[in-house]
Amino acid sequence: MRCRQTGFTLMEIVVVMIIISLVAGAVVMGAGALPAARVKAGVRRLVSIIKYAGSHARGAGVYTRVVLDLDGGSSSVPMEEMPPQYPDPPMDPHVDTEVDPAFEDWPAFDPDNPLGPVGAEDDGYPFRPPEYKWEKIKGRLTGLRAVKLNKVTVERILFPELDLELMDGKAAIVFSPEGFTHEAFIYLYAGGREGTIWIRPWGDPVYFPGHMDPQEIRK
Repeated sequence: MRCRQTGFTLMEIVVVMIIISLVAGAVVMGAGALPAARVKAGVRRLVSIIKYAGSHARGAGVYTRVVLDLDGGSSSVPMEEMPPQYPDPPMDPHVDTEVDPAFEDWPAFDPDNPLGPVGAEDDGYPFRPPEYKWEKIKGRLTGLRAVKLNKVTVERILFPELDLELMDGKAAIVFSPEGFTHEAFIYLYAGGREGTIWIRPWGDPVYFPGHMDPQEIRK
């Protein structure tokens, strides 16, 4: 009487090991592709809102900006405009909500009292420079008023013309009513992978995979 064989043969074990290796390799490759996919998705969103900000500035005839959080505290990238009734804002990438210490003692302009302090209350200071009150974009394209970058972060922004590099706080890409903006290089990061967005003064933004220096991009 023949005995029934139990357990696995050597060939079966080899086949199982091959299958496990293939599955493990696929998981590793998939995990490695996730950061690249996140960078691409974040770039698409960011490029879209920057491109639309330039179009909105030209179409509506108002200053428009896109605000980026370099500290990573918020993944939201809002788009804002300066209402035409306010003075023209400076094309400054800094997003500063505090009063400049140099003007702390100067009185703020009050539309109800355009002459300012008089008599004993007049310290002789002129009015502070106008405060710029940026507002959220109004319109039907609600999806482009702000975008989410998810796990993609903006590491730094380089403004060669201004000799300025911002690495923390908030920074803005500002468009004039004519559609002009300062040249800038936005460096993105996600899961060990980098990307660079080139903001051209008069053209649409361009994306480059990896970390690109301005000299390389301008070639």
